[in-house]
Amino acid sequence: MKTRFSLLLIVLIVLLLSGSLLNAHHSFAMFDKSVEKVATGKVVRWTFNNPHAWLYINVKNKDGSETLWGFEASSPTQLLQRGINGFTAEPRDEYYALRGWTR
Repeated sequence: MKTRFSLLLIVLIVLLLSGSLLNAHHSFAMFDKSVEKVATGKVVRWTFNNPHAWLYINVKNKDGSETLWGFEASSPTQLLQRGINGFTAEPRDEYYALRGWTR
């Protein structure tokens, strides 16, 4: 009985510790939520993959040059629930505006 209790206690501690690690994976602490930016440009690539979708667009700078920006999105399952699919953004679409948190 004492061995069974000890084993149960160890399993409980491991589960509690691993839960905090999983929560840390989805932390947004690295972003400044008080700043919001809008980027407009041509779509380069839209990857609709697990665990997170990515959108890459070329944004024109004031001097006429272009900078490649990458935007991480939710999982495809969550995006599908919002009406966003793998064909929402096609390469060479003229303009696509996004809002997001900046680092």
